[in-house]
Amino acid sequence: MLLAIDCGNTQTVFGLFDGAELTDQFRVGTDRNHTGDEIAVMLRAFVDLSSLDGIVLCSSVPQLVREYESFADRWVGAELLVLGPGVPTGVPIRYDDPREVGSDRIANAVAARERYGAPCIVVDFGTSTNFDVVSAEGEYLGGVLAPGIEVSMEALFARAARLVKVDFAEPPSVIGKTTAGGLADLIAPHTRTIGAVDPELTLHGLRLVWDRNQKVSDTVKSV
Repeated sequence: MLLAIDCGNTQTVFGLFDGAELTDQFRVGTDRNHTGDEIAVMLRAFVDLSSLDGIVLCSSVPQLVREYESFADRWVGAELLVLGPGVPTGVPIRYDDPREVGSDRIANAVAARERYGAPCIVVDFGTSTNFDVVSAEGEYLGGVLAPGIEVSMEALFARAARLVKVDFAEPPSVIGKTTAGGLADLIAPHTRTIGAVDPELTLHGLRLVWDRNQKVSDTVKSV
């Protein structure tokens, strides 16, 4: 079994793969203070650690990478692949400084090209709203970052004294009759430009990167 981990600023998503099949996934809040031992205690509630053959990680929280390395070494004894600069992905990165690109954005580009073809634009509605472009040649060209929807809402409620905090849910109509309405819970049904919604995109991107690196490793060994 392969454990794919997408460690974001707000939440961390875990996916269990049996080959190319995503058999299970779960989500927890990201705690920047977690140690490798605490990660192990948390994960043992969801996963039989002895069943893991490998772990692949992308992290927006640099200080947690070391803790995941400690977790993999001490509690799993399996290879950990951290997606970052120098890791083969199969997607050429046409960015001024590829080291500045978030690893989750690269994972998304890898999966989008594989699952939906190129050219394409990946929109990730997370802590920030990311727009990432994959060219017709399958190259990562770059993208645009904007404040996430929930971050923007929190800023609005904090600065507007007469606005009460509301749930992040679809309003009954486009034109609000009161200030107690919210932004759309599901954005895709209200736009003509989003062709597919894939909440598992990053996990599949991580799996594809893992598979590619295993093939590279096998080729080196055979030589």
